[in-house]
Amino acid sequence: MQVLALLAGALVAAGCYGGVQLAADTGEADLGRDEATDDAPDADAAESVAEDAPGELPDLAPDVAEDAAPESGDEEDDGPVEVADAVDAEDAAPTCGDQCLRGEHTACTCDPADPCGWARNRACDAPACAEATAGPTFDDSIDCTGGACDRGCARYEHDACTCDPADPCGWSYDGYCDAPACRLAVSGSRFDDAEDCGGPPAALTFIATAVDDGLDNTDFDVFAQGFRRLGYRWLVRDADVNTAELAGYLGLGVTFLYHTGHGFPGGAATADGAITAADLSGAVAARHTIWATCLTLAEPWASAFGPTAESVLGYTDVSFDLADDEVARLFAESIGRGSTPMFAWYEANVPVSGLADRWAGAVREGAEIVEYSARSGRLPLRRWSPGPDFATWVPLDAAGRVLVSADLLDTATPFDGPAAARASREPAESVVGGISEAWSTLGPGVGSSTDAIATAESFLAEARGGTPAGATLDLVAAVEARRDGGAAQVVGWVVRWSRTFAGLPVRGNGAADHVAVLVGRDGVAAWSWWWPETATWTEDAGAGVLDAAGALRLAAEDLGRAAKGDVRLFAAEPVWGTGGPAAPDLVPAWRYVGDDGLEVVLDAVTGRIVR
Repeated sequence: MQVLALLAGALVAAGCYGGVQLAADTGEADLGRDEATDDAPDADAAESVAEDAPGELPDLAPDVAEDAAPESGDEEDDGPVEVADAVDAEDAAPTCGDQCLRGEHTACTCDPADPCGWARNRACDAPACAEATAGPTFDDSIDCTGGACDRGCARYEHDACTCDPADPCGWSYDGYCDAPACRLAVSGSRFDDAEDCGGPPAALTFIATAVDDGLDNTDFDVFAQGFRRLGYRWLVRDADVNTAELAGYLGLGVTFLYHTGHGFPGGAATADGAITAADLSGAVAARHTIWATCLTLAEPWASAFGPTAESVLGYTDVSFDLADDEVARLFAESIGRGSTPMFAWYEANVPVSGLADRWAGAVREGAEIVEYSARSGRLPLRRWSPGPDFATWVPLDAAGRVLVSADLLDTATPFDGPAAARASREPAESVVGGISEAWSTLGPGVGSSTDAIATAESFLAEARGGTPAGATLDLVAAVEARRDGGAAQVVGWVVRWSRTFAGLPVRGNGAADHVAVLVGRDGVAAWSWWWPETATWTEDAGAGVLDAAGALRLAAEDLGRAAKGDVRLFAAEPVWGTGGPAAPDLVPAWRYVGDDGLEVVLDAVTGRIVR
């Protein structure tokens, strides 16, 4: 973890180095180290900072002459393979469809070839794989208790063990340059990482950080893999970042910095405390920072912008661990289509019902920092109102993060719907579109919410023959702009429809059935829809259906681990649950609503989180 001890007080502006000889890992693969044909980072950017001119990162060529070379007889012949060999090997590995994304342990995902890249993913998959298949499975010893270097390999910690000349983590020839970090951590001999640390400069770079705090930080890897596929170099990966390290990373002129974990108004938690916008006054040099954390943009970030910072993106309210994998994936896809980061952040969040009204971004526009957000709330108003015991919160999980109103727990609300049926649906493509420079069409004079609804309906009538059958107006949120901390101005509207099917709403914890239209001052600026057709019904004969309190009690511990902030749930309704484009089928489910508008969807038969 100790990757940036020298950078705590030395923040460097724009300019990045990357580029390595393409290499394949001769041992296990992992998310963040596994793609032999991907360009990977060659630098930690921590060395010789004081000697570099302002505005440039240091020369990151490793000082390998002082490193002890492998002795004769070591496994030096397993060096980098040719790119063609790496591609052939990748093609030969099983492809498991969406099972990897969904985290399912099957004979395919547990195959010895490790098609999902779960070795060294900081989660011990061996027990689940043993249950899933009687055949051989991939070697996950590094992630499981007692793994190499006491799990230091899994946590990407650079210390005397992980940097040992014997290379116990298999980091040589893995496509990531560990030499600078190892030099910071160890004064003696280290493994030879020369093949991973050479190469020409590269302009597109990113850093991904997380906190080892019990959350499912898979989005850390989803973001990284999405951007590696776009040709970005992964300069730093820190799975348990502390305050000084994160401040140092934010001071580097990388293209993107992504951080996931717990947050609070104006800041985010770290491994040893917290970091806030006030701590970073004028010090953020990363061009675009993404806080996948609760509430971090509930307070302004303009004061943190350094000269090279262009945007800081995040949420003004509670976010949820169940949705961030999808958001990270959609964000990378939108950047790949050429969207600006602010527009990509909007596009990534609007398909998720629970996040469509809380995304935000502070963006440099000339000499001003402008905050765009949907923090204004939801219209139509929620139809739930607090019950008599609304203020009596009962903790359900061991950590006390999932709080439920006594009124909801004491009422055994039965499931009112076609409980014994499932709807099978064919996969459908998500459709997104927008006019050129869509975000620039937002501005004062956009009109009222009623005007925005009429504009959106007129557009859909022309473009799609109207709103689809079963579409229900779900959200009309004002997009507000605040310039340098001034008063908010309405500059656009998000008009969003969700789906009602067989008498019940369709909901999910990630992207779900929706039609969303962004209306600017000159009309429709962008649109998004995902609306799969229902194919067949399947009867689940004899399947018991849980009441609202029963399903919640079963899922309490999983929800506690998934929450990025305290969850306070006070209302429930029966819905159809969907896992989104990766798992479009409909299952009987409960939708729970928090006092801050947060939504949670649980399977009404199993009590599991719908994914």
